[in-house]
Amino acid sequence: MAAAEFFTTEVWTWHGLITFYTVLVIDLASRRVQILGSTPHSDETFMCQIVRNFALVDPDGCRVLICDRDAKWSWAVRARFQDAGIRVVRSPYRAPNANAYAEQFVRSIKEECLNRLIPLGERHHRRAVAEFVAHYHRERNHQGLDNELIEGQLRTVCRSSSSTPTSRWAAELLRPSSVNDVASGSPEARDTTRSPSSKPRFGPAERSLAGQARNDR
Repeated sequence: MAAAEFFTTEVWTWHGLITFYTVLVIDLASRRVQILGSTPHSDETFMCQIVRNFALVDPDGCRVLICDRDAKWSWAVRARFQDAGIRVVRSPYRAPNANAYAEQFVRSIKEECLNRLIPLGERHHRRAVAEFVAHYHRERNHQGLDNELIEGQLRTVCRSSSSTPTSRWAAELLRPSSVNDVASGSPEARDTTRSPSSKPRFGPAERSLAGQARNDR
C-alpha cells in the first residue's frame, strides 16, 4: 500500500517566479519515497506520465494507492491506474489525516529544505529535492521504524567498500562477525588491530626529524 501527494515550490527562472508541482509516492510499510515527476504544467499528459513512472518504479509491489480529492487525480488518471492493476482510494474531503504519511513528508521537505532556500531554476529545484530524499532514506531515523534508517549505514558502507582500503576496512569492521571476533578476542581480530604497546614504524624522514630534535635539546 502506498500514498501519493502533490506539493508546490516557487522557483526563480528567467521568466520570474514559476510554481512547480511535484508528485511523490511513499510506501506505508517501508516509508520509502519515490519522486515521480515535477513540472510547472500539471495537465493530463503529465499525469499520464506519472502513472507510467509509478508502474516502472514499483511494477508488482503496490496494489492500493491513497490520494486526495485534488482535481489532478481525474477519472481518466484513476482509470489508468486501474488498468495497471492498482486500486485508487480517495481520502475524504478536508481530511489530511487520512493521508498522514504523505502529508508528513511534504511538511518535512518544506520545513527542512525547500523553505530554507530559493531554487534558481528547475535543475536547482530537482537537485534539492533529490538530496533531501537521499537524506531522508540514509541519514534520518524514523519513529515508525523503531528509530531505524530506511537504508542502513552498514549497507551504504558495504556498497562503497570497493573504492578505498579505508572503506573496505570500515565495511569489514562493521560486519557483525567482525564485531563479535573483537569482543571475544579471537586471533584473527588481534591480527587486524594494533596493541597499545606496539611501537609505531617511522620512515627515513621521520627518523631524521627525530634525530634533529634530539640534537637541538
